[in-house]
Amino acid sequence: RLKRYEFFTIDLAPHANRGYRDDKESGLLGWTNQGENDMRNLPTGKRTFAGIPFHLPAPKGAITLYSRRANNTDCPKKVTGITVGRKADVLFFLHTMAWGAPVPFQYRIHYADNTEALFEVKSGQHVIDWWAEPTRYAEAMERHGLFIAWQGDNPMHEGVILPGCEWSNPHPEKEITTIDFETPAESTYGAVPVLAGISGAVSRPTRGTVVDIIGTHGLRIRLGTKVEDIYYIGSTGIPDSHAFRERALAAHRALVHGKTVSLLADAVTEDDQGRHLAYVYLGTSTYSSRDLVNAKLIGDGLAKVGNFAGNDRQRMYLENLGFIASQKRMGLWGEQE
Repeated sequence: RLKRYEFFTIDLAPHANRGYRDDKESGLLGWTNQGENDMRNLPTGKRTFAGIPFHLPAPKGAITLYSRRANNTDCPKKVTGITVGRKADVLFFLHTMAWGAPVPFQYRIHYADNTEALFEVKSGQHVIDWWAEPTRYAEAMERHGLFIAWQGDNPMHEGVILPGCEWSNPHPEKEITTIDFETPAESTYGAVPVLAGISGAVSRPTRGTVVDIIGTHGLRIRLGTKVEDIYYIGSTGIPDSHAFRERALAAHRALVHGKTVSLLADAVTEDDQGRHLAYVYLGTSTYSSRDLVNAKLIGDGLAKVGNFAGNDRQRMYLENLGFIASQKRMGLWGEQE
């Protein structure tokens, strides 16, 4: 599911007030201000957790809010103006708490049209304690977008966790300007809220218009506001030197140029050259094999079978088509290279 997203990270460094461990020389307090009970082993910098890229600045990288517990009264009750400056279909928050409250903290999402959305983070649904046992929250992970980004140890506890949560933006058409991280007053400030990272994502368009072909192994497609190169899963195209090449290119162009196509991903979305791979269907549906361009090219002898890159969904079907095309001497198989 995450493969349909294009991600971006949000910089928390201008707002960070805590490190991941105490640093007495610099006067930096760690995490929830509980001494060696900290997040010293959490990887920082540019990292991918649960398939989502984040940036965790260091040594000061976390935002900890005011709490009556563990001498965290020097922290702010809210942090405002975390810059986003773009649209997003979803936001991913790396956050946790020590102790707890029904709604230990919340996010106020501000849009460019001066409206806002409130994400009330509920304990046991959208966040859990960083000492919690994750298996107890399997239902929340399924229903509320809760996930475990990282699990490790510290000198006082084995199995500390960094949970995260996915929030679906109710207004993806609006630009998000800023986010506020705040504790509702009714929580009585009994929890210690901590925010370690935010990333956003927009859905990669899966429907577009073909503006050009790339041999017989790919297409140039206008997807939304961008033109992207998409390569066929299962096709290596036709060699440049093949006698049938020009006729294959003409047939390919006639089949797809100017047409609306829909993309369907498989398990592997890029080959070893970093090229975006997909099954390409004529029209707006991805259900009928009769509309699968990958299959049409191979079945008509316009391309050779290959470049699956580990994808298997249509592999047997395409390989069978390739065998039949070669036996019937279709297209390139009826000419000498």
